[in-house]
Amino acid sequence: MALFYADFFPRESKGGGAWMTSFREQSFTKDGKVEKRPHVSIVCNFTKPTETEPSLLTFYEVTTFLHEFGHALHGILAEGRFASLTGTSVARDFVELPSQIMENWATEKEYLASFAKHYQSGEVIPDELIDKIIESKNSISLKDTNNKTIAEISLNEYMSKEDAESFLNDIKKHINIKQANVMQEKMKKVDGMMQKCGYQLEELYKLYDACEDKFEKELIYAEIRSIEILNTIKVENID
Repeated sequence: MALFYADFFPRESKGGGAWMTSFREQSFTKDGKVEKRPHVSIVCNFTKPTETEPSLLTFYEVTTFLHEFGHALHGILAEGRFASLTGTSVARDFVELPSQIMENWATEKEYLASFAKHYQSGEVIPDELIDKIIESKNSISLKDTNNKTIAEISLNEYMSKEDAESFLNDIKKHINIKQANVMQEKMKKVDGMMQKCGYQLEELYKLYDACEDKFEKELIYAEIRSIEILNTIKVENID
């Protein structure tokens, strides 16, 4: 069907973040007689195993894996004639569809129960802990949805070019665009720093102590608390 490569852990020469790559897209030869199947990879920077523990994934890392594997499946299951039109070679809004769908499995209790077990006791992740994760996730999504809803309503109310200026002014009443952009860049920066240190608690503590920006410090602290809580029920990485 396809060749699949996985590069899960950080190393000194490796960039931060996570991504999917198609080394070869699915396609056919010019005469249409021979099909070429995809060569696909996903690259991540998950928590590394140690001498005493396996790789224990945070909720964020599980979600990241599912997201990137959604892209990988998009490439692996491609079926078309031309390489430029198969797999992830599609419009931006559609290329993110499989990955966004796959992310939803990160909070599905039945799915988590199939592998999310304490690495020592074998205890399945409790429903109460999953409910807390969902509650935390939804509270963040609600704020984002509120801002998007404002934009949607405004788009419906102001469709003509003549009302463009009025539309922008109305949006600015509700959203500080400049501040939002600054916060987004800080979130990307912090995410990159945390991935570079492999989400190891000891390294995150050092990162927190060295950080001077209040907002960035809060983001790091939130990740630290999340890991500390989730480490009470650790998820063993799947071979």
